[in-house]
Amino acid sequence: MKLVRAPVRIPAFREALQWPASFHLDRALLWLREIIADVASEVDRTPAAQMKVR
Repeated sequence: MKLVRAPVRIPAFREALQWPASFHLDRALLWLREIIADVASEVDRTPAAQMKVR
């Protein structure tokens, strides 16, 4: 897999997780939400200038 520049400028956007309230305390879903949040925060901390683009 390689990272390439988009051919057009893409405006900033906000991601959100949603799940049914009845699954709020489901252990598997808690684990998955934590993994997704960890990865997303890592991406947010990496300045675009430091990402390797080919």
